[in-house]
Amino acid sequence: YAGVVQAVADFGFDGIVFVESETAADYLPNLRAQARMADVDLIIGVGWLLTESIELVAAEYPDKLFANVDGWVPEAPNVRGFMFKEGDGSAIIGALAAFQALEEGFDSVGVVFGFEGPVMYHFEAGYRVGIDWALEKYQEVKGLAEKPNLKLLAPYSGSFSDPAIGKQIMESQIGEGVVGSYNVSGGVGIGMMQAVAAAHANAGTTTGAPYYFGVDQNQDWWELGQYCPMSMLKRVDSATYDACKMVAEDTWQAGRSLLGIAEVGVYVSTAAALAESVEVEIIKGNIDAADRYTVLRNWAANRADIAPWIWAALGELETGVVSGDINVPYVETLTDIQALRAEYPLN
Repeated sequence: YAGVVQAVADFGFDGIVFVESETAADYLPNLRAQARMADVDLIIGVGWLLTESIELVAAEYPDKLFANVDGWVPEAPNVRGFMFKEGDGSAIIGALAAFQALEEGFDSVGVVFGFEGPVMYHFEAGYRVGIDWALEKYQEVKGLAEKPNLKLLAPYSGSFSDPAIGKQIMESQIGEGVVGSYNVSGGVGIGMMQAVAAAHANAGTTTGAPYYFGVDQNQDWWELGQYCPMSMLKRVDSATYDACKMVAEDTWQAGRSLLGIAEVGVYVSTAAALAESVEVEIIKGNIDAADRYTVLRNWAANRADIAPWIWAALGELETGVVSGDINVPYVETLTDIQALRAEYPLN
C-alpha cells in the first residue's frame, strides 16, 4: 500500500481504490469489480493465493493491466509478476537460529509454514541452506573435527491466520527443545509469539532462547522488543511502486521480476529499520509512544547477548548471497523441494 501511495504522489495518478478480501471467495468478485471500473489503469493483487483469480480475470479483461505480487501468470500478456527470493533472507534467519542453538546448547531449530506452495518453498529452501551453512561455519570457527548437527522442526500449519494453531505448534516445539522458530505463516505467528512470551515469563527471562523470528514485515518490536532478534522483510512497497511506474512511464512488460537481497527486494532487520518501524507502529496505535525507547533498548539487549563473531558471520553470508558465491536455490515445485529436503535433511 505504501508503494502505491508514493506512486500516486510521484506520477500523478488520480487515486487508489483499495479493497481487502475477507475470504478466498472474495478474490474473483473483488478483482472483477475493479476491472469493470473504466478509470482504473492497473489492478494489483498481493499474495500468491490470488494468482489463479488474477489469471481468470486478466483473460476476461485483456485491456486491463494486472500486477501479481508473489505470483506469476506466464502466458498472460497483461500480467506482470513480482516474485521475491525469500530464500535469500531466510538463509540468514536460518543461520542465526542455528548459531544460537549451538551456542546455547539446543539440539533443534524450528519454523512454521502456512500452506504448501511455491512461495513457501522459497522460504524453506533458504532456511535449510542457511542452517547447513551455519553448521559448516561453526565447525570452522570452533575448530571442530566434525560438522555439528541440528534437527529441524518444520510443520505446515494449514493456516495463515489462526493464532491458536501457532501457539499450539510453538508450545510443542519449545517442549521438543527448539532454540526458537521462524514464522512463515502470517497471523499464525501471533500465537507463536504468545507461546514464546509465556515461556520466558515462566522462566523469568527477557532475552535469549526461545526466540521468535519475524517475517515479511518488521516484527522485532513485538512484546516490547524482547524476544525477536531478527525479521526477514519483503519490499512489497517496491514491487507495487515499480508496477505503477511501468504504467505511468508506458514501459509495461509482461513476465516477472525476481527480487532478492541484491535487488533490495528482501532484507533482514537492522536497528535503523526497527526505529522506523516503531514510529510507524506508534502512529497505528500498536505501540505506546512512551514505550518507544523501551522497545529499542530491549531489542538491543537481546542482540547484545549474541556473540560478535556470529554477526560477522551473518554479514559474510549476506555478502556471499549478494555476490552469488553462496547459492540459495530458488525452489518452486514440490519435486524440487523434496530433492532439497533430501540434500539438507537436518534430522
